Order: sequence, then C-alpha cells, then structure tokens
Amino acid sequence: MKTKTLHIFLIFIACIQSGICADVIRENGLAYYYDFKKERITGLHEDEIEHYGIEYSINSYKFLKLLEKKDNGKQEYDHLNVRAKVLLPKQEFFIDYEGNIRAGIEYYRIDRDAFVKLLLSPRQISQ
Repeated sequence: MKTKTLHIFLIFIACIQSGICADVIRENGLAYYYDFKKERITGLHEDEIEHYGIEYSINSYKFLKLLEKKDNGKQEYDHLNVRAKVLLPKQEFFIDYEGNIRAGIEYYRIDRDAFVKLLLSPRQISQ
C-alpha cells in the first residue's frame, strides 16, 4: 500500500514540475477549429484562427493525453497553415493542417481525427 501511494505521489510531483497538471485540474479548455478537410487557397496564420475558426469546448485531460512529443517538430510545424488553437489555463497550442502542434517552444503531434472527436458544443458559427 505504501509503495502504491509513493508511486502516485511521485507521478503527481513529476506532473506538477512539467507544468501540465495545472491544466488538467480544469476539465474543459477552449478550442478554435477550422476544418482540417477544407482546402484553402491561403492558409490561416496563428493570429487568424480565432477569427475564422468555430469556438468549441474541449476536455483538457483527454487533449493532453493525445499529444506525442516531437523533437524535430519545429521543422515540420507550419505556422502559416493553422487549423486549430487550444487554450488551457496556462498554455496555448496551435495545430497545423497536418496535425503538428506548437506550444511555446515545444512541439508535438496529434491524430487529427481523434482531436476532432474531442470537440464539444460549438459556440459560434464560422465566418
């Protein structure tokens, strides 16, 4: 029993130090999403996604579980073709057309279909 409690405590401490647990405490985040399947002549810049995307709620915990860390993500991420922005209490994530993610100076990858399944209750009509 003591070993199990110790393991849980150590995992909690590691989570806090990584900065992710603060976001997990709040169950739902906010996501702006412009369909991955819609073709555009010009891509959307990071600062345009809130204007063109539909606003959704998203389960923070489930979203964070889908992220796959990418060491070479900076070369793959396309900041000129963004399709989603996820806002959690202390983090923001930009997702490009291919499912590559930028979160500050960190880069991740996400399955696009799994991400779309996490979106809850649209809040506004896309422009």
